[in-house]
Amino acid sequence: MELLEWSHSKHDYMVTVRRHLHEYPELSGKETETLRYIGDELSKSGIEWIEVKGGGILAFINKGKPGKCVLLRADIDALPIKECPDNLAGPKKCISTVDGVSHACGHDAHTAMLLGASLILNAMRETLNGSVILLFEQGEEGLGCIANVFRYLQEHKNDIHIDCAYGCHTRWDMPVGKLCIQPGPCMSGVVGFHVTIHGKAGHGSRPDQANSAFDCFHAIYTDMNMIRMRKISPYHYFTFSVCHVEAGIRDNTIPDSCFFEGTFRYFTPEDGVIFWNEMLKFIEAECKSYDCTFDYVILPRFLPVTNSAEGAAVGHEIALKNFGEDALLSMEPWMASESFGSIMAQYPSCWGFVGIKNEELGSGSGHHTPEFDVDEDALDYGCAMHVAFARDFLAGDYDLTTGFKPLYDDVEDLIEYCCWK
Repeated sequence: MELLEWSHSKHDYMVTVRRHLHEYPELSGKETETLRYIGDELSKSGIEWIEVKGGGILAFINKGKPGKCVLLRADIDALPIKECPDNLAGPKKCISTVDGVSHACGHDAHTAMLLGASLILNAMRETLNGSVILLFEQGEEGLGCIANVFRYLQEHKNDIHIDCAYGCHTRWDMPVGKLCIQPGPCMSGVVGFHVTIHGKAGHGSRPDQANSAFDCFHAIYTDMNMIRMRKISPYHYFTFSVCHVEAGIRDNTIPDSCFFEGTFRYFTPEDGVIFWNEMLKFIEAECKSYDCTFDYVILPRFLPVTNSAEGAAVGHEIALKNFGEDALLSMEPWMASESFGSIMAQYPSCWGFVGIKNEELGSGSGHHTPEFDVDEDALDYGCAMHVAFARDFLAGDYDLTTGFKPLYDDVEDLIEYCCWK
């Protein structure tokens, strides 16, 4: 429990950081003031850091010191969600001052945890058996800014080696004070799509003289709902949703176009390929049947966050040693998505969850909802786990690099696969 006591000593600092970031949120790719704030905090601590243009901040503790190297990551962007001033129990302790923008996913807490951990790790740097890299990632919410971080790391691969990466996410359905590190699926891979169907407009009295793009969409949507049952194993986690449809301007005019967008989510990459190929086949067939055409855009995709048996074993052992068995939970996979899956594809990694639910305080609303809130006591546990993983991984005889093979040797191939810019 020693590390948790150290983390408690940074509680007020982390609360100050979290509330500042929460009150002044910035959207993905526009985190100018957030980056400046993080950089200033690192500089105050005497920690070396650089800004990767369009990617975020990389900070270094014991850069170049012999031994292993651990990367710890936090995401920093907010969401285009108007915050509700109340959580599930009453008024929140702080709310966004930026209309229509809020930290409704916990990234403010993630950043506060990692900045708190940076203070502790920097204070113990002389006793660390290696080096630590801190990544404060821009644009995690679907923008793919991490592409520029991968490019930087590949460009400097002779100077920077990463033996293991650790990341975590707050979780709305886990009580505060609880952690989860387990093997297998953690957060899903996701592919987002925008599709526009082009038909021929007409009057509602003569549908025979039009090619209704909306009717074509209706047929496509019916087909898409069958793919999950016909092509995907019932034993695999998989979800599919169309979340936005737009067509027409009035009640008696048949629209000449229909736009729809959505996502499909999976843990088995082959399932994602199957669904997309089948979906595209149905779109092509139905557009031909309805005398329509179409175009589409594939949005930046996330890879599944899946703990290897080896990575999870390391993280679980470290958590067990530092927090005790009572602090650890087993949780079902979460179908939300995370850019950390791409880090896992390139480096040996471990992923964990940090509980933030407290019914008395009103935290427990789902992520990406206006009522979302964080019990700030969770900051101590997230901070302590960052420190514990870095310190103990560097001190132990853990070796996750042997037998590990990156998904891509050239990160440009990863960037192309993920449809990043």
